[in-house]
Amino acid sequence: MPYDQDGSQSVSRLRRARIGVRMTEAQKAHIRQAAALSGQTLSEFVLASAANAARQAVDEHANIKLTRQAQVVFVQALLDPPSAAPRLQRAVETYRKATARRASHDERG
Repeated sequence: MPYDQDGSQSVSRLRRARIGVRMTEAQKAHIRQAAALSGQTLSEFVLASAANAARQAVDEHANIKLTRQAQVVFVQALLDPPSAAPRLQRAVETYRKATARRASHDERG
């Protein structure tokens, strides 16, 4: 990978991917003004803004946010789960019997 005279990798050489965006002249002027006010080039401002928006969108979908009441209900359900419905209890019992029969059959044979 190419390096500058000080031994660091050149940022311009590392950035190879591009994104094209269509916008109105008014939008571009507004973004250019915001970039200038923040001391950035138009590209730097757009890249930083897009990266921040992407990070926020990913974070919002990666984390579960509950109200205080929902947190209490969730923890209570973990600590004291409701009992299984009768039909599910019968299915579990049937499964246990079937696997026990298979295990005893395998041991014998």
